[in-house]
Amino acid sequence: MPLEVVWQMGDGSRITCDGPGTPWTPQEPADQSSDCSYTYSQSSANQPNGTYIVTTTVYWHVTWTSLGAPGGGDLGLVPRRSVQTPVTVSEVHAINRGSSA
Repeated sequence: MPLEVVWQMGDGSRITCDGPGTPWTPQEPADQSSDCSYTYSQSSANQPNGTYIVTTTVYWHVTWTSLGAPGGGDLGLVPRRSVQTPVTVSEVHAINRGSSA
């Protein structure tokens, strides 16, 4: 199981999630969130090709052993693979709530 996943959101933000993260569930409400959620504050309209490029890197904690010979060790956190995905953010809404005073 991955130890952490690092998301570079394409707008300068970086999110680090413990473990593999929380999967999105189609049966849940569309606005579901988790401890590893992110909300863009601006649309991607002014970005190249109108998208943010999100880069995801998965880190594994790697240890190794050898059969028939002495050896083994701890390689620590090892990045396995980075994947880039274009994300279009069409609209950003602000909600103003009046004071209760």
